[in-house]
Amino acid sequence: MLEDFKRGIKKHMSVDDGESHFHLATAYREMALYEDAVREAAAALRSARDRKIRIRALEMLLTAPLLRAEGLKALRARLRMN
Repeated sequence: MLEDFKRGIKKHMSVDDGESHFHLATAYREMALYEDAVREAAAALRSARDRKIRIRALEMLLTAPLLRAEGLKALRARLRMN
């Protein structure tokens, strides 16, 4: 189901639409889909014309590995509790 969603989004999004790539990266990050978030943030960084979007995309690229590590730590802690 998630893969269908991703394909549907890609059909309607231009490669050059940096702002849309950034917003999609944000949505993926919120869903803890960090690899997808990184891919979309990189696309935003490459294609965004707005300097603020490029800066925010770069910030996401730099922080995504930290978020992923925190998520793994939380999962490991949760598994130890059960």
